[in-house]
Amino acid sequence: QKVAKWFLPIAEADERFEVTLADLVEYDLPYSLAFKEPSEYEDKKYPDPKVQKWSDTIDGSGAVIFITPEYNHGMPASIKNSIDQIYSEWLDKPIGFVGYGSRGAPDSIDSLRHTAKALRWRVAPSIVGIKQVKKSFDESGNLVEDGQYSKTAKEMLDQLAAIHDSLK
Repeated sequence: QKVAKWFLPIAEADERFEVTLADLVEYDLPYSLAFKEPSEYEDKKYPDPKVQKWSDTIDGSGAVIFITPEYNHGMPASIKNSIDQIYSEWLDKPIGFVGYGSRGAPDSIDSLRHTAKALRWRVAPSIVGIKQVKKSFDESGNLVEDGQYSKTAKEMLDQLAAIHDSLK
């Protein structure tokens, strides 16, 4: 939560984007897939209303930024599950990464990069990787050493805007 609360104002200040936080807890996606493969729903109409709501959110987004922790050198199951529930909505989507953990979540982001190949994501080169996340925020939830992280976040937003514009 602290990382999202830090990042959202930076993204919202960039007037090129309409920012929406899509918290996976609120979507409560199932951990099993429907009878058909997600790629078979060419019309993007899913039988599960939770998956349909998720589909509509991703399909209506010009770009997606994953805010991801790293657990045991990988991405959380909830993120991988959210990706696997749908298919066409992800294709060629501009994507950015904000990772956090003891080392800044490089393995989690690397796992996401492997998924990026399959879904043809247009990944922004700049990645925000907040290291030693428990020490990086003070008791008020403010990022202590904010300078470089904010700069990298703004670079990533510039790259996402350029990627998005190149797809028009």
